[in-house]
Amino acid sequence: MAIIENFDSLDDGDLNGQNSWSGSTNFDVQSTIYKAGSKACKYTSPATTTYYSIAKTFTEQDETTFTFYARKELNSVASGLSQIRFHDDTTQAFRVQFNDGGGLVFYATSTATMVASYTVATWYKIDIEIRSSDSYGRCRVDDGTWTSWLAPQAAYTAIDKVDFICRGSSVSNVTYFDEISYTSDITLVVATMALVLNYGNVTLTKATKLIVDTMAMTFTFADVMFNNAMTLIVDTMALSLNFADVVLKKASKLIVGTMALVLDFKDVILKKIGWTNETKPTSSWTEDTKPTSSWTNEDK
Repeated sequence: MAIIENFDSLDDGDLNGQNSWSGSTNFDVQSTIYKAGSKACKYTSPATTTYYSIAKTFTEQDETTFTFYARKELNSVASGLSQIRFHDDTTQAFRVQFNDGGGLVFYATSTATMVASYTVATWYKIDIEIRSSDSYGRCRVDDGTWTSWLAPQAAYTAIDKVDFICRGSSVSNVTYFDEISYTSDITLVVATMALVLNYGNVTLTKATKLIVDTMAMTFTFADVMFNNAMTLIVDTMALSLNFADVVLKKASKLIVGTMALVLDFKDVILKKIGWTNETKPTSSWTEDTKPTSSWTNEDK
């Protein structure tokens, strides 16, 4: 998980100008009401329908889940609206809104999707998942049911900015935001290979690295998550695995010397592989250092 902002290291007072936040001075860091850590952002508007906003940029993401916490202190029409929005530069892709009548609403296309009702002075965990295949997104509240996958409000390439935008009405609007993060991308490291994988309903838990030296394989990936996996190290092999509905938990290391295997996986996601011929890694193994099989006929 990568933290976009948790406010804990910031000074109490005006958020504008701190840690790359820029915008209205109606957003303050405070240490009285927060979800986690020791601080959160508080928005306080005057009794006016004017919108106020503040924004921060971060590393581009095209396939991830954004998570944040928010709470609103009033839900009357008079209290106005509060939103958190995700952008590709100036293009707004998705937003979640606390309506002025008690609803938490997800905006993707031009249509608003009701996700949950909210109670005043209550923290809510909100997730927005986006995928790169079609730039669609979906939303859930407090780990509940996901909405359907929905097209973005406008076409985008990658999300790189978040902002809060709020307004009051005939009374002041008070809203809190805290713990904004996204799921870190996982890296697949390959030296020399032509991969073909076909995955289906596979979940890898606690895996971080797939390392391959020399092999001939082929990849066909769709909808796969590698979450904090440890290490898969392969020397020389032809792989052949056929997985379905497989969950690997707390796996630390799979080391293979020489073997014949075949992979047939489905529903896999590989995130943020951006090598070029100039930047892709090369094998550093030598005959002395590369792993070899230690099995004997007695113990294999």
